[in-house]
Amino acid sequence: MPLTELALYFNNIHPAQDSALFPSGQRMEAWFREYFLGSLFEPIVELSSGRIVGHQATLTVRDPGGQSLSRDQAYALCRDTDEVVLLDRLCRTLHALNFLTQRQHAGGFLLLPVHPRHLLAVPCQHGLVFEALLRRCGLAADDIVLEIGPHPLLAEERLAAAVASYRQRGYRISIAKQPEQPQVERSFTPDFIKRNLAGLPPPADADAPALIVEEIATPEQLEYAQRCGASYGCGPLFGSAQAQCLPTHRPRAA
Repeated sequence: MPLTELALYFNNIHPAQDSALFPSGQRMEAWFREYFLGSLFEPIVELSSGRIVGHQATLTVRDPGGQSLSRDQAYALCRDTDEVVLLDRLCRTLHALNFLTQRQHAGGFLLLPVHPRHLLAVPCQHGLVFEALLRRCGLAADDIVLEIGPHPLLAEERLAAAVASYRQRGYRISIAKQPEQPQVERSFTPDFIKRNLAGLPPPADADAPALIVEEIATPEQLEYAQRCGASYGCGPLFGSAQAQCLPTHRPRAA
């Protein structure tokens, strides 16, 4: 389905006067409350082989004057929980569409953040609406890794229920953790746990979730991450976040 039709489909599901998806050349952009949203993609690498196995999506936000905002600042613009849900779906759909346009050479999985406030706002049936959007995009749930970060009000029971709902639909789950964060995943086992270099644990057990380490910038940091049991990594050593995905395989010869 062409990008224009996919944008119309999303905009018809979520009719709002102050947000929309729209094509911009060969890519998709969005606007929300007069702010422009875009996608960047950072490669995720299998450390043992150096092979790119996926990309994590990063949101870019610009105000009408062209100044950049952070993701947290964008979510702070939301006036109520309905707008949190709308913005979260808008961002994930935006990233999925921009990933879709590169699938002929990008390959691998797409890691998409789910804002914890979305889980607080949606009581059940997590992933149902996004699943319908993915089908329209030509993507399946098993192409997607949904990543959930910490939030002080997100109880373990609510998190576990959301994870169960996502998994029922075929999504894989990543938990982004900070060094001081408790073991929030005790009632379930995520497919991935993401940590930065400062929060690396001792070498992981064989049955532990696959560990993704962020911010790897030097060969020495890569070696340290591997000693700590990391399977995957991302950071400047492998490539920065950019509009074009790095290919997971060589393009076919013309």
